[in-house]
Amino acid sequence: MTSNTKEMPSNTKEMTSNSKEIASNSKEMTSNSKEIASNSKEIESNSKEIESNTKEMTSNFKKNNLKLET
Repeated sequence: MTSNTKEMPSNTKEMTSNSKEIASNSKEMTSNSKEIASNSKEIESNSKEIESNTKEMTSNFKKNNLKLET
């Protein structure tokens, strides 16, 4: 029992340290989640731009192809 009582302060310090680390990791995860959300929006925007550019290129190709045939 005495041995267990002596270990308690050490265990309490370790638990406090672990709790602080968990809090820090949680903040980092929140920050990373926000960054991921921002990147996802940017990817979505870029995808729409690519789709628009592809349609424009296809349209231009068809116009040029028609000019070549006539």
